[in-house]
Amino acid sequence: MNGSPGGLRLLAAVGALGGKFRLFWGPYGVLSLSDGFRRIAVLLWVYEVSGQSGWAVAAIMLAEVIPRLVTAPFVGVFVDRAGPGRAIKLAAFALAGVSLTQAGVALAHQGVVVMIALVALAALAELVSATASESLLPRIVAQEKLQTANAVLMSTYQAALIVGPPLGAFMYERLGRASVFLADAAVLFAAALLLLRLPSRFAATASEEAPHFWSQMVEGFRYLIGHPVLLLLASTSFLVAFSAGINSTAMVFFMESLGRKAADVAWLGSANGLFQLLAGGFVVAFARRIPSSSWLLGAGLAVLTLGAAGQAAATGFLWLIVAVLVGSAGNNPFNIAYSTLLQTLTKTSHLGRVKALTGALVSVTFLLGAGAAGALLAVYPARALLVLSATAIATALALYLLVLRRRLGDA
Repeated sequence: MNGSPGGLRLLAAVGALGGKFRLFWGPYGVLSLSDGFRRIAVLLWVYEVSGQSGWAVAAIMLAEVIPRLVTAPFVGVFVDRAGPGRAIKLAAFALAGVSLTQAGVALAHQGVVVMIALVALAALAELVSATASESLLPRIVAQEKLQTANAVLMSTYQAALIVGPPLGAFMYERLGRASVFLADAAVLFAAALLLLRLPSRFAATASEEAPHFWSQMVEGFRYLIGHPVLLLLASTSFLVAFSAGINSTAMVFFMESLGRKAADVAWLGSANGLFQLLAGGFVVAFARRIPSSSWLLGAGLAVLTLGAAGQAAATGFLWLIVAVLVGSAGNNPFNIAYSTLLQTLTKTSHLGRVKALTGALVSVTFLLGAGAAGALLAVYPARALLVLSATAIATALALYLLVLRRRLGDA
């Protein structure tokens, strides 16, 4: 990617965002690469050692999701109290330790329960890292450059997710089970050491003088509930997540209704990831020409709605691919604008809690969408579920056009 025009634009944007951002960006890329790298290794190892047990593989997903949902309010308070700089350093060292322990379990060729418990610990550390990253950004980048910074981070994350899983699978097959975890631990320790150059804490204000832990947690809930613009903004993300959850379940069945193999859904996933990366690169390249984050949010929702409607109306595989690509082109712009607006609207002292709480609710709505689709598929055809998915996205667009756009202008 670095040799391509898009890669050069990304590096130029990183350079323009300042020294503190450059110190953060490299380790962030390593943490993102580690995410896909380690997950594929865990999946392959558990699948092999458990005797190809479907229950064991399902337990991996539960171990990744449940800790994030249960601990999100606590993680948000921890990040706000400890400071995002300190929190992300601790998370990086914790992830390195988990990977090193996973290497030992992999070498022993037993201990599926232990491996899944380590997945849960990694999920908790990843939640701390993600929350701290979003909370850290407004402290190291000027507000007028936040949108570009978010675009750079999301493009980096997308690129890492494209490269990480196949690289991890290659190492697992060619170099041995433990090699992936050992390599992961090594690069994570290196990233953690690089993060030590970042300040652990930044200038505090009087409002950041933390009360009791539980009081601060309650205050975070009250802050979010009492901020109508933030709630409206978060609602658009909930609707998008609900739609994505429906698609995650219904798309396999829809593929079969079009006369394709269920496995062909992998092609849609690859195309989706690639176009999200390209769309993020577009935002990086043309950030200065984008009128505002509010405009980008609306544009992203409009493109997502067009793509979702196209998917629901698809009568052939080629049509479906084009519709998926259209929707993918709107996904990253929406996410970039959403993160930027969340950071801009939220007090810096409360950003960890707001990010953690809204992120947990996004996960819940995704799971609700996936579960609802699974239940409704017993009664309705897959196309009807895609219509429901498109309706959720269209509702988010209507919410933006009728209410949120004006409120963002007043904020």
